Amino acid sequence: MLNTDSPQAVLLVEAARRWVGTPYRHQHRTRGHAVDCVGLVIGAGLDAGVLPTWSEQAWAPHSAYGRAPNPEHMGRAIRQFLNPIDLDPRATAPDGSVAFMGWREHLPMHLAIMATAADGRRTMIHAYAHIGRVVEHGFDGPWPERVVSWWSYPGI
Repeated sequence: MLNTDSPQAVLLVEAARRWVGTPYRHQHRTRGHAVDCVGLVIGAGLDAGVLPTWSEQAWAPHSAYGRAPNPEHMGRAIRQFLNPIDLDPRATAPDGSVAFMGWREHLPMHLAIMATAADGRRTMIHAYAHIGRVVEHGFDGPWPERVVSWWSYPGI
């Protein structure tokens, strides 16, 4: 199970927050320039040093994903680089965990990093195409119902 009290989980959330405001652009992963939801999970994980399973070579088979990602293809990539959390999708996972979320037709094809705001509210950090940038906002409304599964970085 994910240890949210770990220094690594704190570093990951801090790293993800540094991406907030980065413009959304499909298949990018450069902080401050452009990123998509996959790129944010990779970039924040690398920035925090909690994604030791990732390399350009290991990523190559997954790199040609489409603008509307194939959930099966995305699922294979997630299984290769992250660890499943044995937690009901309706439960709220700890800070630093990754939500694999249903999107179009409720198919899983979006990723977000969980956090907690200073006031104690649960939040999510993600590259949100509709808004056009990486945002952190409340994990409420329709968002919890979109979670299909929870994942953790290998370094946490």
